[in-house]
Amino acid sequence: VEELCSKNKVACSIFTVDCKEMASELGLTSEEAGRKARYEAFGKAASEILERGITKEKIAIAVAHNANDQCETILFRLMRGTGTDGLAGIPYKRFDERGFAVIRPILDFKRSEIEEYCRQRGLRPRIDHTNEENLYARNRIRNMLIPFLQDNFNENVIDTVNRLGRIAASDREYLKEQ
Repeated sequence: VEELCSKNKVACSIFTVDCKEMASELGLTSEEAGRKARYEAFGKAASEILERGITKEKIAIAVAHNANDQCETILFRLMRGTGTDGLAGIPYKRFDERGFAVIRPILDFKRSEIEEYCRQRGLRPRIDHTNEENLYARNRIRNMLIPFLQDNFNENVIDTVNRLGRIAASDREYLKEQ
């Protein structure tokens, strides 16, 4: 990532966090600690940009959640007994605790589409090897449940579940307006 940023003259900030230690100190799972560390790093990087005189309205933290992540999230919440808000899944945009916009510009693209795009352009994205390990419920949903549903019930389950999420988000917004 540093190499790619350097080659393209893009600023790059590197943060190192011991997620196991953070998890232990805060009573979190290592997965929750990793998420917390990532968003803290994003917030710090955005704050550094703010200190350079760029207004908060012009700063957005773009994260790489995609259609597969959305499906995983909705299924995960469904199995935990969520309501309409949880079925709405991951929002396209939200604001973090510092007031920075967090956007998800590739939320409608499947992982396979993104991988194909990268392959065609000779890009080598960083892949977190722990995504393939079935230690966490989310990974088991990704690696076991979704393929099972695709093979045995609906090959388009990612699209179908994500459509449910969009409907739930629309219903949620309507109810809030009322």
